[in-house]
This record gives sequence, C-alpha cells and structure tokens, in this order.
Amino acid sequence: NKYSSMEYRKQFMAFVQRGERPDSKYDMESRSPAVANTTKYAAVIPTTVMNEIIKDLEAEYGGLYKIVRKLNIPGGVKFPVADLEVTWHWIAEDAVSETQDAGTANTFVSFTYNIGEARVAESLLLNITILADFEREFASEIAKAFLKAMDYGIVNGDGSGEMLGILQDARLTTTLAATNIIEMTVEDMEDWVAWRQKFIAKIPRKYRKNATFVFAGETVDAHLAVIRDKNDRPLYVEAAGLDMDDSNEGRFLGKPCQIVDSSILEDVDSAEAGDYVGIFGDFSRYAINSNREFVVDKWEDKDSNKVITRGLAVVDGKMLLPKAFFLIKKKASTPSL
Repeated sequence: NKYSSMEYRKQFMAFVQRGERPDSKYDMESRSPAVANTTKYAAVIPTTVMNEIIKDLEAEYGGLYKIVRKLNIPGGVKFPVADLEVTWHWIAEDAVSETQDAGTANTFVSFTYNIGEARVAESLLLNITILADFEREFASEIAKAFLKAMDYGIVNGDGSGEMLGILQDARLTTTLAATNIIEMTVEDMEDWVAWRQKFIAKIPRKYRKNATFVFAGETVDAHLAVIRDKNDRPLYVEAAGLDMDDSNEGRFLGKPCQIVDSSILEDVDSAEAGDYVGIFGDFSRYAINSNREFVVDKWEDKDSNKVITRGLAVVDGKMLLPKAFFLIKKKASTPSL
C-alpha cells in the first residue's frame, strides 16, 4: 500500500503542517467507492496508521461500530441481500432451507456516497515534530469523531445524506412493528420474570444466538441492576446474569450487552412512553460500506483568518436483515389502584 510507506507518511506530515502537497505519484486513484477523484482533495491519511488507531479506539468510542459488518463494495449498485450474506446449501437441494433466511426473499440493498467530515484544530498539529507522535495525534482526533458518528448513525441516521439507522428504518419500525417491537414498562424492566415472559419468549430462537443488547448506561444502572425479589434482595446477577464493567461491555440474560451514551439511545427515565429504550439484534446484519480511506484537505478561511484542516470519508450504512433486530419501546406504567 503506497499510502503506508515511510516516504509518503513524511510527505503527509509536511502537507498537514506546512501545506506542501505530496508527490504526484501519491495522487488519489479514482476507484469505486472512491473517496477522492478530483484534485481538490489533497492527501490520504496513511492507511496503516488510521486502521491501527481506529482499532485501538473502538472500545472507548465505537462500541457499536466494532460489532457491525464492514463492506467495501461499489456505491449506487443494487446488491441482493443473499450476495452479501454468506449462506451454505447443498447443490442438489430443491427447496431453500429455513437457515437461509438472509437471502430467500428478493431483497436488495444499495449503498450511496455519503461524505462526512471532521475538522482538526491547527494548534494540535504545528508543533509536533516526531512523525509517530504527529500521526497518532492527528489520526486519533479524526478517528474519535468518526467512531462517535458511526455509533450515532447506526442507531439514529435518517438516511438522507447519511447512514440509515436502526431506529429510522421503516422496514423495521413499520413493516415488522407487530413482531419486532416489544413494549415494556419501567416495572417490567426491573422484573426478571417479565424479561423472560414478555421479551425473550417473543423472539424466535434463530435470532437469539448472535444477538447483543444495547442500552443507555443510565438504564442499566437504574433499572437492570436493581432487579430484585419480593423481599428486595438483589437478583440481577443470579436471575438476569447482569455483569457489566467499566468498558461499557458485559452480559445480560446470557447475551452480550453494550452500553451507549443516552444521546444515542434514550434512557428509560428520560424517555417518554412510545420512545425506544433498547435494541436487541445481530449487529453483523447491519453493514457499513466504506473503503476506509480518509482524505485530508486544508485551506485558508480569509473571513476568520484561520487555516482549516479537515478529514473526509465516504461511508454509508444500513440493515441487511431487519428481521434480526428487535426494539424495546417504553410503555406507560399502569396506575396503582
């Protein structure tokens, strides 16, 4: 990879700090899905550096991004879901088996060219002279912004110039509402019997195997962690298997559990009746499509007398199999008599 060579890495540093354009042999190639195919985009962040830093930061900033599927396919082309989901069947098989659920219907998915940007303060970059320190500082700032945006987009993206989030996809929230949206009251969420009878029992076993719970941290701390018996003795470990740590990961009801910020998914106490407060699904059935190239350009804003440096990436995302996701909707509590 020419963008990982030491020569290019030094030229990239010179470009960001002093505006010296890299050698023409490092001009971006136009390929699909290409991040840059015009001369106004100046340089690609060294790919090895960027990939390593994204991997390092995933646990802290990209809890959902790290568990979804990553693709690198052309944008604007309709792909049958069956072509993107690996399935197995015998050549002599006459009928499609139940386990080939991902590709039995004539469903298609098409990814578009959505461009996102992150701007980096010039003061962060000018005084770093050691190459390794410069690369890490610069790329980590871009990666943090990218991973935060990915987690938000996976859940809430509206699909207009950006990813289509799970909570905004009508295939799930409308077409599958009767089977894949489950209502629970605050009292239900503090009752392990209700979790088993009202939630787990409603989910087909084939969709439980690789599924992950997603909640706001406040929901876990204030409601799941207070599951108790009728004598107020804690049961959240024995009955619900709740085991969370400071890394925002753990287990609940025998399944992986991922905590996100309440800006991504409402916590139960802040949510109104009818809001979504939890997601349960196989996140490998949500795909983010990008060639993982981040390009950088810089210019002088004469109105503000600032030199602006920004990183850009082309990325899109959407569910491949909406049936593999289940939403928890807050239900109004029944008034006590």
